[in-house]
Amino acid sequence: MMTTSGVYGASINIGGGSWGSSSMITGPDGNLWLAIAGHNSVRKITLAGNITIIPLQGASVPVGLTAGPDGNIWISESATNTLARVTPGGTVTEWTGSAIGINSSASPIGITTGPDGNIWFAESGSNSVAKFVL
Repeated sequence: MMTTSGVYGASINIGGGSWGSSSMITGPDGNLWLAIAGHNSVRKITLAGNITIIPLQGASVPVGLTAGPDGNIWISESATNTLARVTPGGTVTEWTGSAIGINSSASPIGITTGPDGNIWFAESGSNSVAKFVL
């Protein structure tokens, strides 16, 4: 862990099955959130080092995270053409491709909250950008 003085500080072991870390953000709850693409999960990490593993459905390959304007964490799952929402309490809701109009070859990757208050994501498989209306 890098400190503000540029000195490497203590690191936090995120546990087994952590290969494939793909994205990390600070959530609206003040915790660190880490997408683990190779383990099909996200991890909430408190600054005290407490880790909560939040599993996702199947072989989802979560690759992108964003803090939504609704106070939740939003996830792009490239392997299953899915967008997911995790509440601060850890409840996961997933929307799969055709149910929300994502092309079957979309493979959503990058994800962000747009200036309009909706969730925007890049579809690497279809070379486009799409919006999920909140």
